[in-house]
Amino acid sequence: MARNDEKYRLFFALYPPQTTQSALAAFLHANPASGKPVPTANWHMTLLFMGVVDRPTCERLQAVQMPALPTVFSVTLNRCGWWLRSRVGYLAPEPPPKALFRLHQVVYSAAQTSGLSVKCSPYHPHVTLLRRLSLPWKPFQTPSIDWPVTQVHLLRSFLSSHGPLYQSLASWPLPLRKKKLTRTSLPDLGASSQSLFKTGSVFCLYGVI
Repeated sequence: MARNDEKYRLFFALYPPQTTQSALAAFLHANPASGKPVPTANWHMTLLFMGVVDRPTCERLQAVQMPALPTVFSVTLNRCGWWLRSRVGYLAPEPPPKALFRLHQVVYSAAQTSGLSVKCSPYHPHVTLLRRLSLPWKPFQTPSIDWPVTQVHLLRSFLSSHGPLYQSLASWPLPLRKKKLTRTSLPDLGASSQSLFKTGSVFCLYGVI
């Protein structure tokens, strides 16, 4: 039985779908580096880091409402980078789509409702693919990897002897885009029928309504 004093290291993030995972794996294979690849199961794009919280706060975060989520959209990973201090290699969208920044803001606003004070730092979306780099990562190819964004996850991070492990505690699906109605032309019903429409009467194609 979980105790209220149990601690949880949490963050909101996106998981890549299988098609994106396959494209990322192929890119890494074609562009080797000096670092250690991040396990496929750990690939994610952080939206908001919550830090370490207690169990009641975790439960409130799991139950937050996100009524203003943007509709499903895509992110294109088209820039490679590496950070000297942390020695990691990553891919990022350049520029990030506006929908991604909107999603970040929605998640931030939802987290605030849990009563937790969250620092809103500048958002730099990326997915870390390599750690412990000894040399700068300079891929031979320019990436162009599509990442469909369909849901947000609240992830719990565990530290193990093999590195971090992540568990999804809750998820929020993004609404689907509404299909635009296209105007279709009515068949030519003849001059006599057209005159009926002009009188203000309403007819269907197969009879009177």
